[in-house]
Amino acid sequence: MKKKILLAIIIIGGIVCSAFLFIKPYEDINIENFAKIQNKKFVIYDGIMIEDKPDLTKYGLKNINVIYEDSLLDKGKINYNKLNREINRVSKNNYPICLDIESWDLRDAKHKSNGNKYVTVFNYFKDKLPNRNIGYFGMMPYRDLYLYNQRSGANSVKRINYIAQWEKLNNDIKFITKSNDVAFPAFYTRNKSMELWEWATKHQINNLKKNNPNIPVYGFIWPQYWNKEFVSAKDWAFILETLYQYCDGVVIWSPPMNIDNRKPINWNNNRAWWIETQKFIKKYNLG
Repeated sequence: MKKKILLAIIIIGGIVCSAFLFIKPYEDINIENFAKIQNKKFVIYDGIMIEDKPDLTKYGLKNINVIYEDSLLDKGKINYNKLNREINRVSKNNYPICLDIESWDLRDAKHKSNGNKYVTVFNYFKDKLPNRNIGYFGMMPYRDLYLYNQRSGANSVKRINYIAQWEKLNNDIKFITKSNDVAFPAFYTRNKSMELWEWATKHQINNLKKNNPNIPVYGFIWPQYWNKEFVSAKDWAFILETLYQYCDGVVIWSPPMNIDNRKPINWNNNRAWWIETQKFIKKYNLG
């Protein structure tokens, strides 16, 4: 939703995100050639961490291995005992493997030294599990915070070219992602502007498909507005329909608790986003 006034800036984890202001929508994006036919096989993976959720495979969702850094590292260092434990665990199924390490800084000069750590972990998994589809979360392309900063209210004054910084970072980390079998970009709703979400999402898809036109893409989506209230039925349907056009599937992700207040999240079959998900599955016969 465009406005001519500055909107309140939300600071989450030290990163400034807010509604966009001054860039014309979509003028530098052309991904229509990447749209896929409507009768393709679209997959919805279950990355939901809510403890009392039911077995969602009964509703048409598929299982996936999401391996977080606390299962791989100790105080930022690779723990090979942990890696072996996870490799042994996931070797007992044939689900895709998403590695999620976010603490190693990849900005500027650090992208080489820390990037090599990412390569080491990926190669270790791939050597042990050569026939499995493995990829990093939020690395192909790099997560969208730069894009949201580009359209932040603060940047209407600063006019920093965050997109150029983001594109440089993506070029810098190609040596990390070049061997990934699958892409797991983050398509989270960082505020309630669906126009901004669509703009940032299409920027990511454009970058990804330009550099890796044939790689399978499964975008992570979160049914909350960046750890706030749950996404509305209208917005969730828009997210699913948009990604259906350009991706091979999605990973629905949710933490077991609200991160800001640590209160647990309980499963609720009547939440609007879940009802819309079931409608979407039925519409495209994904069950």
